[in-house]
Amino acid sequence: MGKREQALSALDRTIAEARRIVDLRVLTDTLTLRAKLNSELGAFGKSETDCVEALRLSRDSAVRFYEMDAYEVYGDCLSGMKRCPEAVQVFETGFQLCQS
Repeated sequence: MGKREQALSALDRTIAEARRIVDLRVLTDTLTLRAKLNSELGAFGKSETDCVEALRLSRDSAVRFYEMDAYEVYGDCLSGMKRCPEAVQVFETGFQLCQS
């Protein structure tokens, strides 16, 4: 097992534990980290799923600490899937949050 696979395995375990103990801050951050790694590996579908969940959790729970990171990773993911108009919208939404 390579280093990236080990990292994904560790992130999977952390996500499972954060779900078990209902730690939304850790869950949101770890989902975003896993999304970033999956995006770098070209697993854009998995990355998108994690980004969408991280952003939903952030909005639903008002745990907004890592929201900007999730928007950045999501925009990169969409761009990697050649969904550029959606990527631009996601980046703009994230930028607007920075200004507020």
